[in-house]
Amino acid sequence: MAPVDEALTDPVRLVETVYALISGPAGAPRDWARWRSLYLPDARMLRTVVDPRGRPRAMRFGLDEYIADVAPRFAASGFHERQVGWHAERFGAVMSARSVYEARRDPADRELLKRGVNFIHLYDDGTRWWIASVVWDDARPGVAEPDWFRGATPGAAGSSLS
Repeated sequence: MAPVDEALTDPVRLVETVYALISGPAGAPRDWARWRSLYLPDARMLRTVVDPRGRPRAMRFGLDEYIADVAPRFAASGFHERQVGWHAERFGAVMSARSVYEARRDPADRELLKRGVNFIHLYDDGTRWWIASVVWDDARPGVAEPDWFRGATPGAAGSSLS
């Protein structure tokens, strides 16, 4: 019998696995096949960017479009993202999670590249969890996550995982 992949049966592990798969030193290959396997095939992503006038706009991606967008940056520079806050609410087979993240070029760096919040929608098909969509924004002047966003950490009391 094949071992159970805990990343597929535990939504917290699923999200942590996403962070691990996109993290690595400059030029290190990412396991994009594994990364894709965590998402529904038609999953969507939305990243906010700020135009020169300071107005946010949405950049929307499918899975392959996201890879094409980030692969050149990952080839040129180290990128290590980790979750520093978590809260989730579940109803039946769906879950909405808020994952606060920090990114650095190297895990040992003191300097942050960025911090922000991912809002992740997940779906449990009865066998495993899938990521259906991710929407995120980076902190910037005038936009910082409230202290309470960092509240509950994965598996800690206060997370709504039941």
